[in-house]
Amino acid sequence: MPRLSVLLTVCYLLLPTFVFAQTLDIPTFQQKADQGDAVAQYELGRLYHAGKGVQRNLEKAYDLFRQSAGQGYAGGQNGLGVMYQHGQSVKRYYAKAVGWYEKSAQQGFAKAQTNIGVIYQYGRGVKEDYSKAIEWHKKAADQGYAKAQTNLGFMYAFGIGMKHERGCPKGHILVSKSC
Repeated sequence: MPRLSVLLTVCYLLLPTFVFAQTLDIPTFQQKADQGDAVAQYELGRLYHAGKGVQRNLEKAYDLFRQSAGQGYAGGQNGLGVMYQHGQSVKRYYAKAVGWYEKSAQQGFAKAQTNIGVIYQYGRGVKEDYSKAIEWHKKAADQGYAKAQTNLGFMYAFGIGMKHERGCPKGHILVSKSC
């Protein structure tokens, strides 16, 4: 019986990866990206960035994010922010990361709102500013973005940047929502 349990667990964990790989149509993404489709450029950039369905290639990811961001697409702008923040295929440059995140976040892109929240929360390339971190995390959390709910929940739970005492119940609620 334990073997069956292990087998079922492995199948459960691997099935989404298998299904995802089977549903990717890389040539169609590439064709649309080549035709200037900003969304396709972003999505294909994400695939190259993560190495999902294609061999990981940060240079291609950067180029695709740049093309997408150049058309004003929030996803591409966030992708460039990630690459500048982490120094992937480009020199680490927090000011550029913040600039790209802000462009994306102003369009309501939850991932960018969370990313800029983290930048301010930990003072990465900017002055640590908990009120700005909370503001950006809250915007993304209000959209239901789990990572933002977790970040904001921990800030509440540990009283980071809060006027109340540590252990605010609101923090535990936000963290549990994100699970």
